[in-house]
Amino acid sequence: MKNSRVVLATVVLDCPDAGALADFYATLLGWEKAVVEPEWVLLRDPDGGTALSFQSEPDYVPPVWPEEPETQQKMLHIDFLVDNLDAAVTHAVSIGGRVAPHQYLEGVVVMIDPAGHPFCFFADPTYVWPGDYRNEEEAHKETLAGVSWLLDPADREEVSRGIMHRLRKWFNPAADIDAKAIMHRDMPVLMAYAGEEPTGFLALKQHNQYSAEIFNMGVLENYQGMGVGSRLIEAACSYSRSQGWRFLTVKTLDSSVDYEPYERTRAFYRRRGFLPLEVFTNYWDEENPCLFMARYLG
Repeated sequence: MKNSRVVLATVVLDCPDAGALADFYATLLGWEKAVVEPEWVLLRDPDGGTALSFQSEPDYVPPVWPEEPETQQKMLHIDFLVDNLDAAVTHAVSIGGRVAPHQYLEGVVVMIDPAGHPFCFFADPTYVWPGDYRNEEEAHKETLAGVSWLLDPADREEVSRGIMHRLRKWFNPAADIDAKAIMHRDMPVLMAYAGEEPTGFLALKQHNQYSAEIFNMGVLENYQGMGVGSRLIEAACSYSRSQGWRFLTVKTLDSSVDYEPYERTRAFYRRRGFLPLEVFTNYWDEENPCLFMARYLG
């Protein structure tokens, strides 16, 4: 017998008033109500994560926390990652939550919701929030040896433009290079370097909550075959996983065009786990068919 696929769809909290408790968490999290019934409300995570639901129970008894013998016990509690503990606590209290009278761990604040459920706020400075490339301190550390994030939009444009102009076998015409470089200002951009010299770059473009694209990538020819591209790819994959993206994609010239530089490019991506999925004959133009490749990130 084939096993069924199982996913965690929603966590359900019992309470005396589903609508009232849903209002609290909707305001706390910034989520919207996806399903509203007389005794049931479901909040949907706009980023596609597990949902949160509330069910009215007429005989509901709130748990006692910390636990005491022969009292109503909690069955679970929810941990919320926040980027500012003090601000999160203040916000929760302002909409009806309260700080639990007993606190046990530094960096974790136990809260009580309006129905009596305990939940926790905690901060993790290593977490990269969606939409944030990384905090300034971490950005200046090496992601992998010889690879770092470019924080300044002007640097993203200048570095990528300089490298693309030195890779005219891959990037043409000049006006197109300049247009691409300007677009990089608003993207996460990785730079590889040897000493102070930029040797390669990779610009990422998010498509949706599941995937992002290597929008442009280039490694100077005298540094190709030395692991520079591999480090850029692995740093991009690591960042993509931190954002919850499941696929990293790339568009390149299809093999139906006999052009040696792009033969090397396709072979490079294949060695890095990218699989050819589809050819779009008119994505750029008929003389330059587009090969769409993707790597599953898990």
